[in-house]
Amino acid sequence: MICTFEENQLLIKPEGKIMMDHSDQIKNEIKALIQSKKEDSNIHLEGVLIDLSKIDFVDSTGVGVFISLYKFSVEKDFQLTLLNPTPMVDKVFTITKLGQIINIQSN
Repeated sequence: MICTFEENQLLIKPEGKIMMDHSDQIKNEIKALIQSKKEDSNIHLEGVLIDLSKIDFVDSTGVGVFISLYKFSVEKDFQLTLLNPTPMVDKVFTITKLGQIINIQSN
């Protein structure tokens, strides 16, 4: 998972699939990255961007990961944005109406 920080935004680029067998691992890794930036007194974290362009598939537990991250964003006071979902992932987001809760932006 690639992670960069620029202009008070943390950009995270996961790869592969977000499914039941490793969804907790991905969720915990992303939360740990965010928490480490939030705890750094030299950094003011305003937003987290998760680039989904390299995610092939998301199942219902994957959707749960993003809902959990959204709740975490509210709790920790930062804006969460999902970027560039692949067509398959975007279809799942449309069916689940995830875009009504989380900001999702496509190219």
